[in-house]
Amino acid sequence: MRSGVTAKLRQFARELGITGGIITHQISPWKTQDYRRRVEPGLASFRHDFTLLGEVSFQDKDEADAFREETSYRAYPFGSLNISHPDLAVCYNSPSVFWSCHAADDPYVDALRLFLVGSSANYPVASLEWYAGGQTVGRLVRNGVRGALALQPHFMMDEVQWWSYAEATRGLPLYVPFGTWRTAISEVKSKWREHRPRTLLLPSPQRKSASRRRKGLKTANDQRRQHAREALAKLVEIARPLLKQAMAEVSSRRGRPAHRARLKELLKEQGCTVSEHHLKQQVKELGS
Repeated sequence: MRSGVTAKLRQFARELGITGGIITHQISPWKTQDYRRRVEPGLASFRHDFTLLGEVSFQDKDEADAFREETSYRAYPFGSLNISHPDLAVCYNSPSVFWSCHAADDPYVDALRLFLVGSSANYPVASLEWYAGGQTVGRLVRNGVRGALALQPHFMMDEVQWWSYAEATRGLPLYVPFGTWRTAISEVKSKWREHRPRTLLLPSPQRKSASRRRKGLKTANDQRRQHAREALAKLVEIARPLLKQAMAEVSSRRGRPAHRARLKELLKEQGCTVSEHHLKQQVKELGS
């Protein structure tokens, strides 16, 4: 399925003058219906979702109108896929192709983002240039614009579908670039690979947040230490003459004289109430 449909889409791109883009192929769970040849309805199957996202340039408005006319819904040959493949003869149902286009330089619509990732369900699709209206087209876009990288409901697969899907798609890329986009994407990837090692050295948002908290805590601690040093310096100047007085009053008999206790009393008389920790710091500063 992948090789057959991709080749057909590339053929369409060449005929329509699309110079570059990407092709995506995604698979989701599906149930067979009665339109399948020689296949019972209601069986677990797969839906294959292909997208060709590319760019095309026009010389004037006539070329743009001709492109829209050629790719209008169900316009042959760009509105359907006729693939003859022996492995798809029994179960393959030829799908229709829905083409859409919009000016890349529209200041009000980011067309690349819109076609790449899709839109919300209530997006005003009728306001877009390519919207043709009609019951069938309206049904295809009734839930907004479906992007090339639309998420698939893989969680709805049963066990057999999941392992079959995983085995068939193992190692396949999400998208395949072609034309001018192949070179452009390769250049961007090369720059990204060069930039990535430097980017990894930069702090992540979580590390930045933790760093800001640590920096704030360090600043607060530094300020508290500075205030404590300034307060100690003032107390030392007050205590310097008082310590000499305490040493003169307390006897120098054997044992440790009660200089600190007397100093504390003298400081209290001066209106300075200090803790034991601060008293020890003052004596140590005065001793040095």
